[in-house]
Amino acid sequence: MDGETDATTDQMREIVRLQAENAGLRADVERKELLLRALAHQAGSTSAGMASLLAAQLRQTRDPVARATLELTHEKLAALARVQRLLAGQATLGPVDLLALLRTLATALGDALDARARHIQVRVGGLGVVVPAALASTAALIASELAANALRYAFRGRPGGTVELLLRREGSVLHLCVQDDGVGLSDKTLKQDGTGLWLVRSLAFEAGATLTIRREAGTAFHIAFPLPARRESGGS
Repeated sequence: MDGETDATTDQMREIVRLQAENAGLRADVERKELLLRALAHQAGSTSAGMASLLAAQLRQTRDPVARATLELTHEKLAALARVQRLLAGQATLGPVDLLALLRTLATALGDALDARARHIQVRVGGLGVVVPAALASTAALIASELAANALRYAFRGRPGGTVELLLRREGSVLHLCVQDDGVGLSDKTLKQDGTGLWLVRSLAFEAGATLTIRREAGTAFHIAFPLPARRESGGS
C-alpha cells in the first residue's frame, strides 16, 4: 500500500511539474508574439513614413537630382534596418549593456527620421547597466517606440528640440526615461491610447514594470523595471 501511495505522489508531482513547465512555455510564446507585434508596428509605421518621404522628394525633382534623392532615402532605410536588426537580435543574445544598445539605437533612429536636418538632438545618458537579453529587448523596444514617436510628432510646427533617453539603476529597479521638450502629449492622444502607446503599456505590463507619464514642458515617459536578483559569487 505504501508503495502505491509513493507512486501516486510521484505521479502527482510530475503532473504539477509538467503543468508549470507548460505554463512557462505558454508565457514565453505570448511574450515573443507581443515582441513580434511591436517589431511589426515599428517596421510598418516607419517604412510608411520613408515611402511617403521618397514619393514627396521624387515629385519635386527631375532626373539629374533623382539619383541623389534615391541615395539619401536609401541611407534612411538602411538606418531603419539597423534599428530593426538591433531590436530583433536581442532575443538570442546573452547579457546586454543596455546603455550601449540605447546609444546605437538613438543614432540609428536619428538618422532614419532626419533628426539632424530638423535640428533635433537625440541624447542618451546614464550609467551602463548589464541586463538579461529578454529585459534588454523589452526596454529597447519601448525606448525605440517612444523616441520614434517623439521624433515624428513632438516638434510639429517648431524648429527643433531635444529627445533624451536616460537610464539608471537603483538597487533592484531599472529606471528608463524617454522625454522630449516638444509640444506635449494631448489629452486626445492619451485617451485614444493608439497602437504605439498601447504597445508601450503592454510591454511594460508584461515585464512587470510601472509606467508614468508626465506632461510638463514636453512629455516624459518613465518606466521602472524590476531587475532579477543578482547572483552572489561563492568563495573557496
